[in-house]
Amino acid sequence: MGVIVAVADVSVTEMAFLLVHDGESRITRVREFEDITAGDAAYVEAERADDRASRRDVVLVFAPDLETVKVTHASYFRDQQVIVER
Repeated sequence: MGVIVAVADVSVTEMAFLLVHDGESRITRVREFEDITAGDAAYVEAERADDRASRRDVVLVFAPDLETVKVTHASYFRDQQVIVER
C-alpha cells in the first residue's frame, strides 16, 4: 500500500518500532529496535520486499515504548493478531 513514516522528536525517544501490517491476514508484526539506525535499515529492507499488489503497510515509528505506539497507531493493534519480535 503506502509508505508511512511517523517521526517524533528523536532526541527524546529511545526506540524505533517497525510495524508490518497485512490487511488480508489481519496480522501486525512489530520489531523493536533500540538502535534507530538499525530500525531505519529494517524499514528500507521491508519496503523493498513489499509486493505493491499486497495489502501490506510498512510503518516506522519512533517512540519511547511499545505502549505509546499502541496508542498513537491503534488501528494496527485493534482487532488484529499482533506478533512482537524483540
